[in-house]
Amino acid sequence: MQVHSSRFGTVEYHPEDIIRFEEGLPGFEREKRFILIPYEDKGLFFFLRSLDNPDLEFLTGDPFAFFPDYEFKLAAADQQELALGRSEDALTLVIFTVTDDPRDIRVNLKAPVVINREKRLARQVILDNEKYSTRHRLEAS
Repeated sequence: MQVHSSRFGTVEYHPEDIIRFEEGLPGFEREKRFILIPYEDKGLFFFLRSLDNPDLEFLTGDPFAFFPDYEFKLAAADQQELALGRSEDALTLVIFTVTDDPRDIRVNLKAPVVINREKRLARQVILDNEKYSTRHRLEAS
C-alpha cells in the first residue's frame, strides 16, 4: 500500500503498520488510521501521518530521549482501552510543535500518544500532572 507525504514523497506501508485510534485524536476525532514514518535512522522522531487526511501529519518523538525524568502511570481505563498487558508493549511518543524559530521548539508532555506495539491500538492520554504542560520548551543541550 502507498500514501503520499509532502515531506517524503510516496511512502510504502503494510496493513499491519496501521495504527488505530478508536476515538481519534483530541481535535481530530474523525481521524482514526495513522502510520508512523521515521524521520531518521536514530528512531527519535517520527511523523504520525493520517491515512485519511493527506494534510494531517504530526512530528512526534521519544520523550525519554529528551526528558530522562519524564514518567507517568497509565490509568487502568487507558490500559484496558489499549489492551496493554505489560508496560513494555507500549510505545510512548509526544507531539512536537516547531515554529519558524528552531530555538523555540515546544513539546506536549501533558498528553502523550501511547501505542500498543503489537495490537497497533493507540490513544492520546491526558495526564493529571501539573508539572507537565502542552507547550513545554525543549531546551538545547
